[in-house]
Amino acid sequence: RFPREETIPRYIMMGTHRADSIGRQPERSTRVAEQIAKLGLEIKSSNYTQGMYDFVDVIDAPNAETMMAFSIWYKKEGYGDCTTMPVFQRPEFQVAGKIAGIQAEETYEVTPGWHPPSGEKPRQVYVMIGKHHPDWVDKQLTRTKDAYEQFQNLDIKMLYSNYVQGQYDFVGIIDVPDAQAMLAFSIWYRMNKFGHLMALPAFDRSQMEEAGRRVGVEGT
Repeated sequence: RFPREETIPRYIMMGTHRADSIGRQPERSTRVAEQIAKLGLEIKSSNYTQGMYDFVDVIDAPNAETMMAFSIWYKKEGYGDCTTMPVFQRPEFQVAGKIAGIQAEETYEVTPGWHPPSGEKPRQVYVMIGKHHPDWVDKQLTRTKDAYEQFQNLDIKMLYSNYVQGQYDFVGIIDVPDAQAMLAFSIWYRMNKFGHLMALPAFDRSQMEEAGRRVGVEGT
């Protein structure tokens, strides 16, 4: 059975803001924070992004119903739309692989930096969203080890690694030295036919507020 009972359920929440809610950012931020506290949610990683999503967050929730309740509330208030996907950690992925007849990877040692580094300020954060090529689904051990070695070569750190269900297979929050390193990894991943990647530059709240002030929007 899945070892999920011993952990707090984790979700990826990807969303967009409605145009008319952008100017109401202070109100929206305050009310969202209140609703998150009320529902017992905990944001582990909050990322403002550019592209098809305005934000991608990693959230711990008491259960699926609570996560859905937040999404319904967010849309009802007219703030925008949310897509949520349950996250599966490596042990769960291994169990799922064996059920599907796939020999999922065994646990192996990794150096510090694979998990969120304590007390370190990230250099440049990207949200990495991807799908695996069907030919590599049953070669998880090789793919993961090769990817980790390439991370080391490019000085990339994985802050949060999340296996998900739905239109994507994984959503990672990564710390890179520069945009060229992110592009290099994407080229390498595609060249090896592991699958497809979409990399979105991520910004924290202070960066987003500064960007908003430049266009006359306070508290973005």
